[in-house]
Amino acid sequence: MMSTTIRVYVRLGNGSDKPVRELSFKIPSDIDQEDLLEYGFAIDGHTATLAVKAYTDEDGDFIPLSEALHDAQEEIVEWFDERDYDVVFA
Repeated sequence: MMSTTIRVYVRLGNGSDKPVRELSFKIPSDIDQEDLLEYGFAIDGHTATLAVKAYTDEDGDFIPLSEALHDAQEEIVEWFDERDYDVVFA
């Protein structure tokens, strides 16, 4: 089966959320919204959005925004790959 490409937008958070990046995409018709909610996406109409920010992990280590964003992007690519989608970040 041939993969379909999905464009995932990476945006700077609004206002006081500048240390946040928002990943969003138009929800394909064959993707179940319950799967998106289980993954952690918020749904706004036909768009799914995920906020990514720096955090402290369970070992007390600080994970900077760049690393958290990288990890989230890798996970999204893997999640979509399981559903025969190729991801392009914009």
